Amino acid sequence: MGEDWSQLDLERLRMIEIAANIHRVKIMMELSKKGDGTVTSLAKSLGYSRQLVKHHLETLNRGGLVSKRRIGNMEFYSITEDGRTILSEILKIHLEVGRGEVEVCKPVVKEKRTINGAGYLPIIAGITPVLISLIKGVFENQPLWIIGGLILGVLLYLIFSKLIKVLT
Repeated sequence: MGEDWSQLDLERLRMIEIAANIHRVKIMMELSKKGDGTVTSLAKSLGYSRQLVKHHLETLNRGGLVSKRRIGNMEFYSITEDGRTILSEILKIHLEVGRGEVEVCKPVVKEKRTINGAGYLPIIAGITPVLISLIKGVFENQPLWIIGGLILGVLLYLIFSKLIKVLT
């Protein structure tokens, strides 16, 4: 499994990370189609709020995926060459994954461990002191034994239930 990680282009990965957001992809696609746009025009064409578009455009601009130029009091955004390249790569990967051409890493699913009979353990641990104290309390006429056994039984039941939950 000795993969050579030295070939990774960290700057390209950083750009992909920035662009890999559904809103940013849609904004970049819209800029790619239109050529340029303002926050207002993009918000209107995408059906997003101006604040959302402004936030994502600023992020894309800092990442070098879109550029901003000011004409008078208007700010126009356009997709950069790096932005076009990254958008193209993201869309290509999206299509390949959709067609099953790319092996996608499966999320790790933690297996549930089971302990045979574990469901009965809290009940047994709780009932045992209750029964013992009940018998002793009745035969020796000691009501405090019954109450103490009941409290101990409940506590042991709760402790063992929590312990089983943690272990499985």
